[in-house]
Amino acid sequence: MCAQTSTADKNIAVVKKFIEVQNQTDWMDHTGFLFSPEGYEMHKKVHAGFREVFPDYHFELLMISAKGDSVLAFGLVTGTHSKTWDLYPAIPATNKKISWLETLVLIMKDGKATDGVILNDRLDIMYQLGYGCKPELIKP
Repeated sequence: MCAQTSTADKNIAVVKKFIEVQNQTDWMDHTGFLFSPEGYEMHKKVHAGFREVFPDYHFELLMISAKGDSVLAFGLVTGTHSKTWDLYPAIPATNKKISWLETLVLIMKDGKATDGVILNDRLDIMYQLGYGCKPELIKP
C-alpha cells in the first residue's frame, strides 16, 4: 500500500520551494507558482522594492510547520542595505550587512497562498541601520 502525502506536507514542500527560489537573483521570474495572479502582483511590488534596498536578501529557513491549509515558516534573513529605503523617514544606504528574524504565516488552497502575513522585527532592523535605540527586553 502506498502512503499518501498529506495536505500539510504538500503545502510545506511548496513553501520550501518558494523560499529556495526567492533567494535567487532572478526570483521575480520564478515565484508566481505560490500566488493567485492578484497576490503575485502584490508580492512582486512589495518584494521588488525590498530587493532593491537589500539586493543580497537571503532567507535561511530555520523551522517550518503546517496544519491543514496553514503554514508557518520561521527564518533568519540577511542582507546588505545598499540603497535608500523609502520609509518615513527615508533611510539612506548604509552598506551595512544586517540580519533579522522573519516569520511567514500563509493560508494555502490548492497549492497557492490565498492569504497570509510576513512578520519581522522592524525595530531591530532600524537599530542595526543606526536609527533608534537597541530594543531591550521588558523586565517584570
